[in-house]
Amino acid sequence: MPPPRAFARVLLSAVILALLLTAVATASSHSQPDRGPPKILVTGFGPFSHHGSNFTRNPSGEVALALDGWCHDGGSVCIDGLKINVSDAGVQVVQNALLRGNPFRWEGIVHLGLESTTKGLKVEVAALNNRARDNTTIVHDGAAILPTTIDLGRLTVPALAGSSGWPASQVGTEMWSRDAGHFYCNEVFYRTLNVARKAMPNSGHRLLPVVFVHLPLASVMSIDAMADLVSRLAYWIVSGTPADTI
Repeated sequence: MPPPRAFARVLLSAVILALLLTAVATASSHSQPDRGPPKILVTGFGPFSHHGSNFTRNPSGEVALALDGWCHDGGSVCIDGLKINVSDAGVQVVQNALLRGNPFRWEGIVHLGLESTTKGLKVEVAALNNRARDNTTIVHDGAAILPTTIDLGRLTVPALAGSSGWPASQVGTEMWSRDAGHFYCNEVFYRTLNVARKAMPNSGHRLLPVVFVHLPLASVMSIDAMADLVSRLAYWIVSGTPADTI
């Protein structure tokens, strides 16, 4: 039986997911009041085991929860943070919310995950049509590869590299990645991209910005430093400009 604190955290996460799914099922049937500031969804994963390694601490979920409710100065951009389970059901939570019409009015989505071997933040540029559970396709007739829907050509590395804790020497080598792996990190990225591209075309407007960022272990970079970087990315996604002061 897990320790009381661990059990409480698991229970709290389950309650949050249940509330989210309930809200998604009902919100679309009600008229929306004042839109308020633009909102970005930031998701991270909970603890997991993979290929014989047991990760009892997953910084991606910690960063997502740390940013929940965060707003840029003046409330110009706010973040909804959510920790999802490392499971088939977990990677479908966001996809299902979008399929129900995006009732929370997210204007961008940043998925986070852990890559234990990296020494810095990695922005994934594409996702594979590969199901984590059995390596079959996620979408039977879907594209083999889906690129991120953010404009990588406008994402300036120095804008994200200004916060404390970022190793400047790794900016060039650690910023971009073309391989999101074959586990649930890749699957949640593909599922969200697929919906953004097919079910939410927004004729005449840009696609919903969706990106995946791999984070290092908390022993490599602090949770605060990673949260700072992710908040800068979230602000940039909505505003198109770097956040000089967070």
